[in-house]
Amino acid sequence: MSFNKIDITVNGEKLAMDLNETLEIGDISEDMKKVAAQMGFWGSVWAAAEGEMERCDAFYRKWRAETTKKLMAANDKMAEWKLKQEVEADPKFIQYKEAIAKSITNATLARSVFEAFKIKSNVLQSKGARERAELDSTGMTTPTTRGAEPKRHKDEDAEGRVSAMKSLNSKKKREE
Repeated sequence: MSFNKIDITVNGEKLAMDLNETLEIGDISEDMKKVAAQMGFWGSVWAAAEGEMERCDAFYRKWRAETTKKLMAANDKMAEWKLKQEVEADPKFIQYKEAIAKSITNATLARSVFEAFKIKSNVLQSKGARERAELDSTGMTTPTTRGAEPKRHKDEDAEGRVSAMKSLNSKKKREE
């Protein structure tokens, strides 16, 4: 078993994923476009796996109750520990427990993948902000529309603001 690849079946649907490949951050823009959809998908897988887990437990409990009733009908004086031992010796007991264990594994994996995409989303947001800040600090930005003037460097804007402030201050002094 490789822990970086998952293969699960939830509600009869097989799902396979290479965690390293899918959760790795590549192109920030492309990953940002996909991450919400991936979270939605794995959130629905998680919900289905949780439902399947509850159904497995319900089938097991029903089987256990029916088996216990049959054993008690055959011998109503049987001690509780003997009843439990008889039920757990039945081959179906292991089958039910295996199904429950598999459903727990599937739900845990689906939740973990959902949470990993949530973290990926946060990392993408952070990397995107950092990348924008780096571009902004160098004055290199992409125009929002084709043919639009690129944003001027902060030093050029600062000179204009200083001149405007000097004009305002001199007007205020004359008015006083």
